[in-house]
Amino acid sequence: MTKIAFIGLGNMGGPMAANLVKAGHAVTGFDLSEASRNAAAKTGVSVAGSIAQAVREMECVITMLPASAHVLYVWDELLGFVDPGTLLIDSSTIDVESARKVHGFAEKAGCPSLDAPVSGGTAGAAAATLTFMVGGSEGAFSRGKHLLEAMGKKIVHCGDAGAGQAAKICNNMILGVSMAAVCEAFVLAERLGLSHQALFDVASTSSGQCWSLTTYCPVPGPVPTSPANGGYKPGFAASLMLKDLKLSQQAASASGATTPMGAQATQLYSLFEKLGHGAEDFSALIHLLRGERGGERGGRGSALSPLACRPSPPTRGENRCGRLSASLMRSACRSLWGKRRPSSLLSPPLWDPCGEDGRQARGECRRPHICTVIPPSTVSVIPLTKLAAGEARKTAAGGDLFRPPPSASAECGCRRRP
Repeated sequence: MTKIAFIGLGNMGGPMAANLVKAGHAVTGFDLSEASRNAAAKTGVSVAGSIAQAVREMECVITMLPASAHVLYVWDELLGFVDPGTLLIDSSTIDVESARKVHGFAEKAGCPSLDAPVSGGTAGAAAATLTFMVGGSEGAFSRGKHLLEAMGKKIVHCGDAGAGQAAKICNNMILGVSMAAVCEAFVLAERLGLSHQALFDVASTSSGQCWSLTTYCPVPGPVPTSPANGGYKPGFAASLMLKDLKLSQQAASASGATTPMGAQATQLYSLFEKLGHGAEDFSALIHLLRGERGGERGGRGSALSPLACRPSPPTRGENRCGRLSASLMRSACRSLWGKRRPSSLLSPPLWDPCGEDGRQARGECRRPHICTVIPPSTVSVIPLTKLAAGEARKTAAGGDLFRPPPSASAECGCRRRP
């Protein structure tokens, strides 16, 4: 039996602590939420009144917290109360730099440490079937492995300090991109008259097979246990998917890696969250790609597809769409990305000004508007008038969120190159 302090008893930490109790360990927990503390107490966790009270005289401390700032703050505090030699494990999903920083804190205090983020969601936490991606020394890993095995079924030592977080970030970038691709495929299938089940039966046994399809299918029916069959109640919330995708882009920028698909997935989930759907399951992104919140089949074009800006007339490829002023466009960009833009030439922002000085590189756009710039030879105008004007949330209860008002339908001067 190991004496363990568990800090962070929320949707993930609570079930993980409970599984440690089931495995015969003595667990003392702490959380700022009274509801979380009460729920943990019912599973056999001894609840402490403070971090200091929870970690004193413990052999191991495990943290499961929302973000990097929380981990840095809590570790800085708890290291003032733990004994040298106490094993410290962080299972939060944070950026690699912060993970290495807390490893440094632990080393100065004479404590071995592991970064051990998880994959498997709340269901995996409850069933003790999580995958742990672990970074840290061989000695620390050997000491902590049996504790991780009480909470998961797959424990992978990925390397030294920060390697666990690096693996988690890469894995979840794959997840975000693959879910977006699966959602796009189902939307296209709907437009082509193909049933959900028919596409699933083909793709799930063909080269398109992936976890986002076979386990977490974003449409009701084919996979009865997927969130799509429960009104998209989150197993993994869209806001958390966005958090992980942003971490991937921070890491890509810091390391000089080119991740255009990761950048595009980040942009899609940023928009989805800004429209008020961060608390829904991340597979609900399919509603955004359909161009309507309700998701009924047969809706009009998505804001992110060519149907959103129909060529009229088709000659010369001129588009009629909702024009946005430069100031409105900048406001929309800042609300989603802040002042900084992705640095990679192959990872442009979804919203990009195409003025006189940029028309050669961006399809000869003559007036400021919001457009995609992949590939650079084609410009697809995105009518985000409601979003930029701050009106999108007002229509979040239903209906087509992404069509511009009739008065905005005017030629913007955007031309597709021949």
